Amino acid sequence: MAKLSMLRGRSITRAGLLAVLLCCVMVCSARAAQKQIGLSCSSDNSAIDWDTVAQCNGTTYVRGPLILGAMTNPPYSATTCTGTNAGMIQWTGSLFQACNGSSWQNLVLGGTALSALTAATTTNSIDSGNYAQTWKWGTLAGASALTLSTSSTTAASNAQTMLNVSMLGLNTTTTQTTYGVQISNSHTGTASTNVGLYATATGGTNNYAAIFDQGYVGIGTTTPGTALEVNGQIKSSGSSASYLVIRRDTNATVWQLYSSAGNFSVWDNIGGTDRFRRHWTICPKLHAN
Repeated sequence: MAKLSMLRGRSITRAGLLAVLLCCVMVCSARAAQKQIGLSCSSDNSAIDWDTVAQCNGTTYVRGPLILGAMTNPPYSATTCTGTNAGMIQWTGSLFQACNGSSWQNLVLGGTALSALTAATTTNSIDSGNYAQTWKWGTLAGASALTLSTSSTTAASNAQTMLNVSMLGLNTTTTQTTYGVQISNSHTGTASTNVGLYATATGGTNNYAAIFDQGYVGIGTTTPGTALEVNGQIKSSGSSASYLVIRRDTNATVWQLYSSAGNFSVWDNIGGTDRFRRHWTICPKLHAN
């Protein structure tokens, strides 16, 4: 095989020269393709592509952290968040951002602030398991801590509900008292008024401030034994007269207790006709001097 003359009288075969040239081409090509931090660039907007980040733990390579440096401009002035860039992450110098396919979204470490939440675009369900949640407003002043509202005019199927609280399922622990909702207002203060529950219903053909569909109701007692049990006085008042109406399942039989101008009456009214009536005139007590 012919040999090529080299410096200092040494020679190299054609095959050897070809191998050297190929090696140089491979090294130069690899170095030209490398994108290294700190190297200058002009119009080359290509990015480094890799499958994983690794570091040596002393014996073998293991997965390592990815460190993104702060930038003075977006990664490239022409790079916008599009569907093809979905999943891209960048560091702005103060926070992380991720491309969701249409816009850059801030990534808040340690949770998302309520002010940063966006409107839901679909129905969501959150199961917190056995983890109790506590929300506290420690410096609440003259405002509502939580406001739920709707101005929707598309109610349908008699099912439009602003807030639905439900507890169900078999309780495997016996002799338990459970509560669907507990409301407490124990503010202290001079000449203050506390309201535990305020309900109002207006604007409809029928307006019901509260409906207790099933169960007993207790006022002044925590163990009512009838549909309504009151431990204390009951007051009925009106603009001209006071009534206590006792009605059966239908309007056929109605007992009415009536008090006006010092008189007290009891009658049973069927179909608007007095059937039985007792009337008392209450006289003031006489006191002896």
